[in-house]
Amino acid sequence: MVAGSSIFSRPKIIAIVSLLLFFLIAGLSLRLSESTRRAVESRPQESSDGDNSSALISVPALYLSNRERNPAGHLDSRKGKGLSASAIDLISSITQNGPASFLDGLSNENADFFSLEDVEKEKIINLILPSLSNAELYNILSYGVTLPENSIYRVISRAPTDNDTGETNQEEIIKKIETLIRYGGLVGEIEDLYSSPTRSAIYNKAASFGLKDVVEYLDSQGIQPPATENPIIPALTGSPSTEIINYFLQAGHPVDDNVIAAIEIYNIEEKYPEIYITLKKHSQSLP
Repeated sequence: MVAGSSIFSRPKIIAIVSLLLFFLIAGLSLRLSESTRRAVESRPQESSDGDNSSALISVPALYLSNRERNPAGHLDSRKGKGLSASAIDLISSITQNGPASFLDGLSNENADFFSLEDVEKEKIINLILPSLSNAELYNILSYGVTLPENSIYRVISRAPTDNDTGETNQEEIIKKIETLIRYGGLVGEIEDLYSSPTRSAIYNKAASFGLKDVVEYLDSQGIQPPATENPIIPALTGSPSTEIINYFLQAGHPVDDNVIAAIEIYNIEEKYPEIYITLKKHSQSLP
């Protein structure tokens, strides 16, 4: 950088303002569609793996090892606010024992879950979606449970993890997305998935978690943000990795003024020097 130059030069101010507007739009896009999903009238005939799934698979305790991997933690502080006693009991059970305890209860047609208010059902389903295996997700659908409209966004998470490596099981996330796409087709709402705000929210979340395999799958399905949006930006704001940054660079996404602004705002040069060097190779504007 040239000595004496101001970090508040006009191009950088414009870039930073543009970046802030980008995040404002991204936040609004999380309100995916206003239509609510209808309950599934009949049991699905096949799982996304091609065969019937009747056995419930327990979620390993590893999924509940910390707040980041345990979505239940996000509701702990709000348990008693506006929820019925039955809903609070279910959330407490999920928090302590994992989603398997909830799934076991669904086999009873008189399960407490089915008597809850719709808003309570949505909270509970959103709570468990990230940690479910694909087989467990299939079982929820087979019991006629209505899924929230933002289910695909919810399943993109750092959970479930691979029991052998401890890393996010991206293959399992992809399977769940495939199951949810099939479910959307069953209830006639699959068109919502391909609306621009929905595509952006889903894709950018995968990018922000550094889930390269999931991003590649979304690309293959056309679930992408508009060409005017640069996915390098959300990739820098979450859990950046050289792998996913290289993927976006190879796909032709530029290191433009908005990316440079994100680099400065999130202190990428200091926190992730390897990523900074990678981006610098594709820009003449970075010092």
